[in-house]
Amino acid sequence: MKDQTMNDSKQITGLIGLLTAFIFLTLYIALTSTAPIWVEAAQMLSNVSSLQFHIMVDIYLLVLLFCIWMIKDSRQQGYSIKIQIVFVFLSVSLISIGVMSYLIYRAKSQRNILD
Repeated sequence: MKDQTMNDSKQITGLIGLLTAFIFLTLYIALTSTAPIWVEAAQMLSNVSSLQFHIMVDIYLLVLLFCIWMIKDSRQQGYSIKIQIVFVFLSVSLISIGVMSYLIYRAKSQRNILD
């Protein structure tokens, strides 16, 4: 049991490190961008190649599938509807940040139950 707790702790620490790095990358890009992020997004969308479009569809399809799993999982875990809405919003709007945030929240909740 102690080995499992250490392994869970390492996984949570790894996810927190990955999330922190990704947040800093996102902030760096937003702060060093020549135009506001929504302007750059609009410019990118107005000039999308078929490969870029395919990648965007793939990413949002994965986010949709994750949100479906997350809602089912969060109901099984007994999380409130407010928690579900927050993580769905984060996942749809910030993609990786929302996904990693939910996984960290879930892992910490389960760890607290086991302790």
